[in-house]
Formats: sequence, C-alpha cells, structure tokens
Amino acid sequence: MELSKPSLDRGTGTLTLSAQLKNITKDTIEGPIKVRVLTLESELGVPEIANADNSERGTGAVWDFTSSVSGPLLSMGLSSPKTLTFRLADLRPLLAGTAMKSGVVNMSARVYGKLKKAKPDKEKEAGK
Repeated sequence: MELSKPSLDRGTGTLTLSAQLKNITKDTIEGPIKVRVLTLESELGVPEIANADNSERGTGAVWDFTSSVSGPLLSMGLSSPKTLTFRLADLRPLLAGTAMKSGVVNMSARVYGKLKKAKPDKEKEAGK
C-alpha cells in the first residue's frame, strides 16, 4: 500500500490520506481486494478509523479496494486512490525540541485478494 497526500486537521483531530495498492509480485491479483487492519496506534492521541467499509474503528477494520481496480491488478500495477480517514481523540500538543519517533498514525495491515499465478515462460521450462 502506497500512502500520499496526508492532511491533519488539528481542530477536529482528523487525518486523511490517499492510499493506493501496488502489486509488487510477479502474479496477478483478482478481486475482491480488501485491506484488513492488524494494529493501529499513535504517539499523538488515541486513533480510530472513521471510514472503514465494515464500520470497525480499529483492529479488524476493512477497506474494500475492489472498486479501485478496473479488472485484475497486474504485476507492478497500481490501483486508483482511495481516501483513508482517521480520527485522533485526546490529541496531544507537539512540544518544541521533542523528537517524534514515528508518524502521526502507525498501522499494520494485510491485503487480501485472489492470486493468479504467472504462467512460466515455456523457453525457461524447456531449459533454453
């Protein structure tokens, strides 16, 4: 998952960013393609997900990227962007001279989809 265009509204504690899936395998990925959140944390506040497709707000939240991909996602292909929205409760102020060890929100996730194995090259198979 490639993330870009982060925007934090400190007044509302809302973080939005653009996410795209990139297929870094040699295989094709077919839909449905979903991203499931495994962990979610922040050093700046208490994070929750505001726009998961399954309405979960933390671990277990799922975003469905199927509509962000027109057909199968080929090797090195990129999905269209999908906006991810987080809210930070109890937002702490940034202190001058304090080093941040990580980003605003730290998340680990797993991408699920149907993998269609690349066909082996016939010349390589024949030992040529």
